[in-house]
Amino acid sequence: LVIAWITSKLDKTSEMKPLLIELPIYKLPSLYTVYVYVWEKVKDFLSKAGTTIFIASIVLWLLLNFGFQGFTENVSTSFAAGLGRLLVPLLVPLGLGFWQIAVALLAGISAKEVVVSSMGVLFGMSNLNSAAGASSLQVILSSMGFGALNAYCMMLFCLLYIPCFATLATIKKESGSRAYMWKADMGNAAEETFADGLPGEFMTPRPPEKDAVRFENGALILKGSTHPLASVRARNILVRRQSAFCFRAEAELTVPELKDGQEAGITCYYDENTWVCCYFTKEGETLSVQVKEHIGKEDICHPKAVFAENPVGGQFVLGVETEYLHRRFYCGKVEEEKETVAELNNVYYLCDEGISMGKRFTGAMVGMYGYAGDAPLFIRFRKFDYQELSNKNEK
Repeated sequence: LVIAWITSKLDKTSEMKPLLIELPIYKLPSLYTVYVYVWEKVKDFLSKAGTTIFIASIVLWLLLNFGFQGFTENVSTSFAAGLGRLLVPLLVPLGLGFWQIAVALLAGISAKEVVVSSMGVLFGMSNLNSAAGASSLQVILSSMGFGALNAYCMMLFCLLYIPCFATLATIKKESGSRAYMWKADMGNAAEETFADGLPGEFMTPRPPEKDAVRFENGALILKGSTHPLASVRARNILVRRQSAFCFRAEAELTVPELKDGQEAGITCYYDENTWVCCYFTKEGETLSVQVKEHIGKEDICHPKAVFAENPVGGQFVLGVETEYLHRRFYCGKVEEEKETVAELNNVYYLCDEGISMGKRFTGAMVGMYGYAGDAPLFIRFRKFDYQELSNKNEK
């Protein structure tokens, strides 16, 4: 609350940015639904994050229980203690220049709560959870010159240094990139490019198909879904939340070799009943860009923009610029002037249509998609830029 109050005083912008969220209908889940959901989460943790934690725990155990003389029960002669002594000069400016503290922080990489229990082991305390044990630890630390200020610095350092292995494993799993995982330690994971994996802003309305997303030479390769956007079985949709009423979103992609009826593009997506998209498509020998609205069961197809030259293999940008209920879709080669494909007014249906059809709750989103149908389709996206626009004059 204090941080929120300070931020509100420092933020001098007067524009209000309301957040509109439709609440779904809450129902009591069945026991089978709870079982399936819990089992999927547990299985995912054990198979992904659990393996990383297991390996990390083995490494830490070896460091704490083996030294140059082999197995040791004295932690002060272990490899971990030696490593802790090497780190002491780096921790002295922080008020943490003790090898025991360094070793406890190393152990905390497995889980932050391990830091305190590790200190109990390193200082020979067997009853650290009791009042007497905590008092004894305080006496030992005070005799070393470790006071209240040092303790505060240690708590702050624990909050800011490398995340635990479970967090790193989850970042690696979600982003698909080890580089992105390690950059998370430096607070450098906010760019919406794909050189380091999938940015955290993106999500999928439904579980994607197998191998739906992969990364190659700094690009995201999206597998086209076998079902169109109007189907609840359309799964390979990568979107992020629309955080403002006025925004610009652009996807840079390599125009793929398309079969008849296939689509590769961007979408302003709410659910399978309500969306609008701008996409490359092919009909016969003609490849074009088209904007299509889907409202309930109705499709509104706007005039196609046909290319004079074959764009396959070229680097193009598909974009949408939104000003409240107005949307302008545009397309063009990278570094060249973009041409308007279609302009739509009163696009209110992204909020209030499809209710009678059993609308799924996802929220207003914008992102990338591909429709493959029966033939394989893989789309190479180089980046996706999203920018909030403060007013209609900011273009």
